[in-house]
Amino acid sequence: MTMAITQYSAIVMYGLPMDTTAAGLWGGMFVMTTGVVIIKRHNVMVLVFSILSAMSGLIMIALYIWSMSLYGKIISSGYTCDQTNYMGYSICSRIALDSLFLIYGAAAVGMNTILIHDAKWIEPKNRNGLANTSTAIHTDVPVVVTITRNDTQHDQLTRCV
Repeated sequence: MTMAITQYSAIVMYGLPMDTTAAGLWGGMFVMTTGVVIIKRHNVMVLVFSILSAMSGLIMIALYIWSMSLYGKIISSGYTCDQTNYMGYSICSRIALDSLFLIYGAAAVGMNTILIHDAKWIEPKNRNGLANTSTAIHTDVPVVVTITRNDTQHDQLTRCV
């Protein structure tokens, strides 16, 4: 929610191309939807929305690094928050917005990369609260097989031979 609200404020304040792409709005929606499908435990949906959220995080990082490059000369020449303006607002507010979007993007990429890796272990539950074994992958469950000889089958085999 904060990602979407911050993006809305950036659009209203600045209206720059990186703001009007609304990466925070649609990226925030992907992140919220990912959270909902995690709660509902839909493996494929978690995987799909985690990928979309991670991609939106990467796009957000790229857009706001580009934004920072636009006013880099102002920063390198020395600035003060109360005397340096950028697009009619204090340069510090733009730096704060861009930094916040970089943090949002990094968090979206980091958390969703973990989810992408672990999505196959998020199993849907049945009515009893147990994992459905038909969709679960169990590779570490030991299986014990006991073979016993049935004397009647052995006797039938020896008579046939």
